[in-house]
Amino acid sequence: MLMKVRKELIVSVFATLFSVGAYIYGFVLADRTGIFLYEHLGAGPFDWLTTGRYWMFGFVVAGFVSLTCFVTMLFLKLSGKKIVLDWKIIAKHTIVLLFTSSIIITRLGQPPLPYPLAISTAFTLTFAILIGISFVNDLIINWLPTVRHAMVAVGFIPFVILFRVLELPNSGLTSVKTAVVIVVLIYLLAIVWMTVYKWIFRNQEIKEIILLKAIVVMVYLVLPVLHFLMTVFENHPYISSSDNFFANNLLLRISNWLILVLTVFGINSIKFKRKSSLSS
Repeated sequence: MLMKVRKELIVSVFATLFSVGAYIYGFVLADRTGIFLYEHLGAGPFDWLTTGRYWMFGFVVAGFVSLTCFVTMLFLKLSGKKIVLDWKIIAKHTIVLLFTSSIIITRLGQPPLPYPLAISTAFTLTFAILIGISFVNDLIINWLPTVRHAMVAVGFIPFVILFRVLELPNSGLTSVKTAVVIVVLIYLLAIVWMTVYKWIFRNQEIKEIILLKAIVVMVYLVLPVLHFLMTVFENHPYISSSDNFFANNLLLRISNWLILVLTVFGINSIKFKRKSSLSS
């Protein structure tokens, strides 16, 4: 039991130290005008656009932490080491270490984040890291089934990201009809994608929780990291606005994920006749 706790504690401490370093850089040492695009399009330190960037910073850090854990655990597995992590132990240590330290750091920079914003940013970071490490653990233990779940998750990415077009008519960027047509099409794409996968691989089990984790990881960890690595503004990498990944309206966000969860469980409840194996 001591060895088990020690492994999980090492992962938790690493995630905390990595995140603390990233947060000290992002909120205390770096030029926030560059990394969070202060003054871009008239944005201030605490308006909605910039607040979303603080949340997305947590997703980017979580993406890098998860990637580092994956590479390390893969190397250990290929070296013959048995790596199995207890997610509950990691969660206990990480919440205590990471949640509190990230709040403190976001209060040290100038301007300091108000406590409600600091807490919400810390929650985003902690949640994203826990989901990321949990998915990495699934990937290391059962890599092929987890990769298959990630393949199914790909079909839901447009639905998660583009659901926000429903609020664009309010700003005059598109018509209500166009927004509805886009959402219906990407929703049908997700349904067809998962249904076809289930039919082709009907002998393979789909676990809803792993699929939902894969969707979260791909949309909120992988894509923000790619955005950070591939985009620059005035020769400086910057954090994406949350507008690129989810709706501003809380009701739309809840509706997006409620529909997603119901769809995943609904399609997975469909039972196709399994392929019969040939007897020798």
